[in-house]
Amino acid sequence: MTSIVILSYNTLEYLQFCIASIRRYTKAGSYEIIIIENASTDGSAEWLCEEQTGSTDLRVLYNHTNVGFPKGCNQGMEIARGDEILLLNSDTIVTPRYLEQMLTALYADESNGAVSCAANNISNFQQIETDGYTDIAGLERFAEGYNHTDPSKWEQRTMLVGFCFLLRRSTYEQLGGFDEAFSPGNYEDADYSMRLLRAGYHLIYAGDTFIHHFGSASFVKRKTKNAGKMNKKYGGILTRNRRQFFGKWDVPWYFRRMSEQDFRAMQAEKHPDGHWQLDAHKICFITCVNDVAQYNESVAYLQRLHVPSGMTVESLVVSEAESMTAGYQQAMESSDAKYKIYLHQDVWITDKDFLLMLVREFWQHPAYGLAGVVGVRRMPPSGIWLEDEKIGMIRDKLTGAFRDYVYPHDSRHSQLAAAVDGLLLATQYDVPWRTDLFTGWHFYDLSQAYEFRRLGFQTVVLPQGTPLCVHNSEKPSVEGFETNRQKFLQEYAECIAEDAAK
Repeated sequence: MTSIVILSYNTLEYLQFCIASIRRYTKAGSYEIIIIENASTDGSAEWLCEEQTGSTDLRVLYNHTNVGFPKGCNQGMEIARGDEILLLNSDTIVTPRYLEQMLTALYADESNGAVSCAANNISNFQQIETDGYTDIAGLERFAEGYNHTDPSKWEQRTMLVGFCFLLRRSTYEQLGGFDEAFSPGNYEDADYSMRLLRAGYHLIYAGDTFIHHFGSASFVKRKTKNAGKMNKKYGGILTRNRRQFFGKWDVPWYFRRMSEQDFRAMQAEKHPDGHWQLDAHKICFITCVNDVAQYNESVAYLQRLHVPSGMTVESLVVSEAESMTAGYQQAMESSDAKYKIYLHQDVWITDKDFLLMLVREFWQHPAYGLAGVVGVRRMPPSGIWLEDEKIGMIRDKLTGAFRDYVYPHDSRHSQLAAAVDGLLLATQYDVPWRTDLFTGWHFYDLSQAYEFRRLGFQTVVLPQGTPLCVHNSEKPSVEGFETNRQKFLQEYAECIAEDAAK
């Protein structure tokens, strides 16, 4: 028997379609439906109460408040009686042979941990083109022709979307339920996918099986009252949980595009112990070096820094790097440290409490992705950050003698910035460097700030009352500057326009 777990929250019309389709296309006696009713106000609870009367296939758990998706799913899985558990969104309509085909894929190999399927409207490369059906009858005709078991359409993936998520009960008992830290929802399925992969299971996308997912392509309209406010709240939750996911797992943002084989090879190289998460107790300094004497002077200052209790520090040197992006990408992939500091070889960190302050800022502010000591509040249209309002401070000798360059700063709080200078770049998440765009030594730092922004993270200038470091610099080469500037302006035109509008 398969336990089908569905969460209900103000989706009565969807829910009625969903349950009706389950009863039509699932063999009687082979399933049970478990509804977790999350304190709906649209009549769902009352309808379920009536529907449950006399039903042999329906069980309902009524919550007094909306406990969210992860916890609700966990409640359903905990009381499930089936040998398999299917987590199914209430805004779906199942189709002929959907469950038989997904079970066939699941049991095709004992190492298959979970199965999901195709839909008309879904993320994660699980969406397919349909014939444009516009009603239930059209959907049924399309699915009847589409749903035929075909192992050639099964794919091993690195993530499955939780809208239709089938697993063995034994797998659930081994791994437990969703991480409720992702409540009220978003990224709990990505997190569970990582847990399955780390445990040695395959994630199977059954491309031979299709169900309907309403989403934005619905032919039953959602109510749009307070839609703007709800969308803003949803966006905030999505951003927060994205940060949490990438803060938990040491995976690149494009992991879902990778083959399982390539993904496992990458993880095995980075984490031979099988622990795939970034080490929150480790700090890594990363430097591209072509002058050993200069770098050794920088290291002497690093060795004087106070290290937060319970943490370790490592240093990685990249020699003969083709570019800053290539060197930094190589080093980033070689370290599982949560906190990484990309440092020029000619920078001396003189504040001995720098690491204490940095880790505190990152720990207290999960939204901070990238931090530096001097930057720009908004990017000028030219892309040359020195031409706009600078913030922070640095001791530098660009003019031949050391002097303090002091701009608006805050000794207690970090300041939001459009970008920060690459002499020191600190991160608490791994975001790929744009090796595909930037060669040489210019605009890699500004680019990285915008890559973090695209993922919902903020760039900041760290708090300082006096300069945190000294830049023992010489006049930089301008080779490749203009070429990379044009690439930068083209790639991030939209972000730069947003800055200009502030």
